[in-house]
Amino acid sequence: MRLISALPRHASGLLLAFLAGCSGIQSTNGRDGTQGALIGGLFDIFFWTTAAVYALVMLYLAVALFRGWNRQDDADSRAALLFETWAKQFAGPNFQSDANFRVRWSPEDPIQTPTGLKDPAQAVAMLKSAIAETKRLYGAIDRPFGEVSRFALDKVDLPGNGGFGNTGIFRTITWGPLAAGKRTPQHGETWVSLVEFSTPIKAVGLMSYGNASQLGSPHRADQLKYLSDKTLRTLWTTRAQVEQHLEGRTAY
Repeated sequence: MRLISALPRHASGLLLAFLAGCSGIQSTNGRDGTQGALIGGLFDIFFWTTAAVYALVMLYLAVALFRGWNRQDDADSRAALLFETWAKQFAGPNFQSDANFRVRWSPEDPIQTPTGLKDPAQAVAMLKSAIAETKRLYGAIDRPFGEVSRFALDKVDLPGNGGFGNTGIFRTITWGPLAAGKRTPQHGETWVSLVEFSTPIKAVGLMSYGNASQLGSPHRADQLKYLSDKTLRTLWTTRAQVEQHLEGRTAY
């Protein structure tokens, strides 16, 4: 009963009612039968009950994950992959459909819409399906986001963060398909900068995938660490700063 008592009250009630309705044990054997009455009475009950308990427990764990989630697609997030998988069912593979919202998007109220669940029972069914799909894809419903989503290029392989643009996120990263249990960006975050128009001017920024595309260049992936850490680098805005960081000089 410890497991049942750990479930939400309504779930415990459903489970106990199910068990009470399946409590009869009856043998359908003839005189020469080899099936025990206990097996005949409990076999189906055991497996149906196990499936029911498992489904309830997984839903309970999923809800607990969501309640403890800060709603960020950060590397250490343990709910983001499950939510992403559910959201693809709820809003479509590109996260663009508002058909399952109770109130669909309206140009008269573009900030507060869409909102609500049109069919809560259907949303729960989608969550059950998403739980199974998340386990199939990632091995667990609480896999850390950055274990699967990687900023990887050449010899650099770092935990990733950020999500699909249509989910309304600022750090936009479109993740590619899984390969060997990991996925990497297909497109998304590129050039970001913040400039303070002071005297002297101050600026920070980031070219996510590096300033060079040539194979073998040390600057193909040297900014991924900033992207993974969610930081920016200081931009060199004066001749003195540029000359201080020269790697070489070519005379013409």
